[in-house]
Amino acid sequence: MKTRSVINRSRVRLAALFILFTLFPIGGRPQTPSPSVPSVPLIGVIKKALPEECGCLLQLSPDYRKHNRRAIFRSDFSDKAWMNLDGKDLELSLVSPPASGRRERVGARRNEIYKSGSYKIEIQYVTTRICPPKDESCEAVWYSAMITVTKNGLSGKIKTIGLCGC
Repeated sequence: MKTRSVINRSRVRLAALFILFTLFPIGGRPQTPSPSVPSVPLIGVIKKALPEECGCLLQLSPDYRKHNRRAIFRSDFSDKAWMNLDGKDLELSLVSPPASGRRERVGARRNEIYKSGSYKIEIQYVTTRICPPKDESCEAVWYSAMITVTKNGLSGKIKTIGLCGC
């Protein structure tokens, strides 16, 4: 009986030492969590109210169908654009514009590349609808677009639809 009591006390001491050394390593300081592991960039809805002017607006399909202004990507017809990446609205700069002088037609493809800090944003557009040739009041082109955001070698993608025009 006495041996069993000694064994139980030894187990309790070993468990206490294990917990103590796990929480407080030999140096006497608590362990700090390891640096955060890089993760895929999060692509969100732009929070900032942007002016209603000519440009491109890309949205998630449900937002597009509801005709609201919740945008994933917004650009004017200059070299500036906006996206919400990792929870922050960022201004993007165009670094690789699409080829100019092309005639828009349904099924046509074009690419744009933007940068903001350590983010690289590639947009692959496919034309889905154009204005009727005789409709001079129509100034828009409709697209489906795949947006790929890369940061630290990790990429996130999102499928959008929208239009460019006035």
